Amino acid sequence: MERRREAPLSSITADDLAAALTGDPEALDVHLSLVERDVVIDGCKVKIHCHCLTVDSNGRVQPRRLAEFMRNAVAEYAIP
Repeated sequence: MERRREAPLSSITADDLAAALTGDPEALDVHLSLVERDVVIDGCKVKIHCHCLTVDSNGRVQPRRLAEFMRNAVAEYAIP
């Protein structure tokens, strides 16, 4: 069986851009599960949020899908 080759993450099509600009801001929950929120670090003025990658129906993580989501989110943030 031949494996389908995916486009490199550095290529953004017009459809990718349109999807990024109209995307659902809550879609990150599809890729990451919240472990703990607002963790205080002693001696620092920061709070951190801890997440882990979600697994698909086959029990595997999909970091490539997260990378694609993040690429689109960066476009949404940078273009306006």
